[in-house]
Amino acid sequence: IHLCMSTVSPALTKELSDRHRAQGTFYVSCPVFGRPPVAVAKKPIAVPAGPAEAIDRILPLLESTAQKIVRAGDNPENSNVLKLCGNFMILATVQAQAEAYALA
Repeated sequence: IHLCMSTVSPALTKELSDRHRAQGTFYVSCPVFGRPPVAVAKKPIAVPAGPAEAIDRILPLLESTAQKIVRAGDNPENSNVLKLCGNFMILATVQAQAEAYALA
């Protein structure tokens, strides 16, 4: 099982998943939400996506390193789309706050 916990593009994730599937191996994408101190405290949110059989096998690892696990389905690229959308929402909120402070 190849477990990728990086924030990468959905296109790259699909390519890697297809390559693994062609070789008869599993690819699970699992980006996390949480800054480094959150990760050290084992409190990030993990978002795994990929074959359910593979996720079930790595679940003990994820449970030992994350406070919450949100499954994103069978397509590994789903978790990367979710992560990128979450990052966008965070950045949009920060920008809105900065503009409000500048206006005030």
